Amino acid sequence: MLFQPTINRLRETTDKNWHKSDRIFVTNTGKPVHSSVLSKSLQRANERLKKPIPKHLSPHIFRHTTISILAENKIPLKTITDGVGHSDSEVTTYIYTHVTKNMKDEAINVLDKVMKKIF
Repeated sequence: MLFQPTINRLRETTDKNWHKSDRIFVTNTGKPVHSSVLSKSLQRANERLKKPIPKHLSPHIFRHTTISILAENKIPLKTITDGVGHSDSEVTTYIYTHVTKNMKDEAINVLDKVMKKIF
C-alpha cells in the first residue's frame, strides 16, 4: 500500500532509466530484489544506529507497522484489507492488526467517561 505523497516522491527521485515495475525495489534489469537482500540491508542499517532496534528487522515489518497504524487510527477494516491486497478481512484482523498501547488507553478512557456519567 503506497500513499500518493510516497508515489509522487518516488517518481521525482527515480532515474529516467528505471524499469517500469509494480515493485518498489528492483535490480538494474528490472527484476524484483529478493527479500533477503533487503533484510540484510535493514540489519546493516540498524547496526549503525546509536540505539539499534532490538527486534529482528525484515521488509515485512513495514507491512505490519503500516496496518497497525491504520487500524489504530480507525481506518475501516475493509479499506485496510483492500489496500494491502487481502481477499479476506480475517487475515488482516488476526495476523496483522495488533492491540496497541494507544488502543488500550483509549478503551480505558471511554470506559472512564461512561462510568462518570453513570455514577
